[in-house]
Amino acid sequence: ESQIPVLCEKPLSIDLASARRMVDAAQKAGVKLTMASKFRYVEDVIKAKSIVSSGILGEIVLFENAFTSRVDMSSRWNAKPEISGGGVLIDNGTHSIDIMRYFLGRLAEVQVVEAKRIQGLPVEDTVRIFAKSVSGVVGNIDLSWSINKELDYYIRIYGSQGTISVGWQESKYRQSYSKDWIKFGNGYDKVQAFRSQIENFAKGIKDEENLLINHEDALASVEVIEAAYAALENSKWTKVGHQENIKFRIDRLQSAA
Repeated sequence: ESQIPVLCEKPLSIDLASARRMVDAAQKAGVKLTMASKFRYVEDVIKAKSIVSSGILGEIVLFENAFTSRVDMSSRWNAKPEISGGGVLIDNGTHSIDIMRYFLGRLAEVQVVEAKRIQGLPVEDTVRIFAKSVSGVVGNIDLSWSINKELDYYIRIYGSQGTISVGWQESKYRQSYSKDWIKFGNGYDKVQAFRSQIENFAKGIKDEENLLINHEDALASVEVIEAAYAALENSKWTKVGHQENIKFRIDRLQSAA
């Protein structure tokens, strides 16, 4: 019986139960299984992680990510929920969650708000994700197939002593005491990212290096997206001007006093 290593495109699966079955089957068969998430292989992203980890930006406070572009999804498989498992949240959001975990570690909580549907799809085409890491860093992520935010960066991380920006054309950071940005990368190179991904997989098969994305990373990406869809369905909004808000506020102020 052939034992074939698997490089599975993101998302690893449309739900956590099937993702766990995949990992269990791979472990039982003794074959390599990894999730393909191209942004983890981008040179600028890897350099940015080392800069953040060095501590020169201080304590990390806020993480921002945006993957937004106008794409006609009317005839794309990604917008067919029975195949894809959802819309832009699972499609682009899997990249976002994997990147956020790469920089901040495990995620503890997630909230999702859906915007107006523009394309008449049976799935969400624009969402905003709010997430918090176990270490207490807050993140917000914008995903859309219907708008383009026209940003020159796709990751921005704010620390107590500086800011880092990972961009499409260049990447840079600035420490709070300096007026100058320091460039550390030349932007997003899709070919380089895919090449590095394939090279890591090939070397992983030969046990020459560790797979960059392990089973824990892959399962966590599915787990967070599953939680995100639950949050999207069960979102609890607080009405502005509601009488209960006044009572709640007064009670809090009195207890603080």
